Amino acid sequence: MNSTIDYIIDANVVFAALMSGKGIYERLSNTYNLYSIDYLYIEIEKHKEVIKAKTTLDETQFLPYFLKIFSRINVLPNMVLTEEAYQKGYDLCLGVDLDDMLYVSLSVLTGYPLITRDVPLCEHLRKQKYKNIVLLHDIIATL
Repeated sequence: MNSTIDYIIDANVVFAALMSGKGIYERLSNTYNLYSIDYLYIEIEKHKEVIKAKTTLDETQFLPYFLKIFSRINVLPNMVLTEEAYQKGYDLCLGVDLDDMLYVSLSVLTGYPLITRDVPLCEHLRKQKYKNIVLLHDIIATL
């Protein structure tokens, strides 16, 4: 693992990994230090039926893949967020999708870029002059 490159990932990235079962996500998690916020667990629970229905993995493959991916994501409790980072995340996400606020807040707090598949979020944040965001396909293209 390259300890000098750190990223925040949102739920959309994890959903894509779990539904596709592709090795590229293993390479992503092996190449970079990945962090997320514990809200990720709530989103997975909320969308578990969709994830299970759309996964390309069978039942015997799903758990080992899930464990491998999650063993490489450092999930932090939202209590690490400062009031300032929380407010900045809220302000940045207002008008696009407040479900992404905690991931953006963690990116603000740590200074680590946020990886997302959410194009409207990315475009909105860039319009807000927040440049510390990258689309998943751009990262995957470098692997």
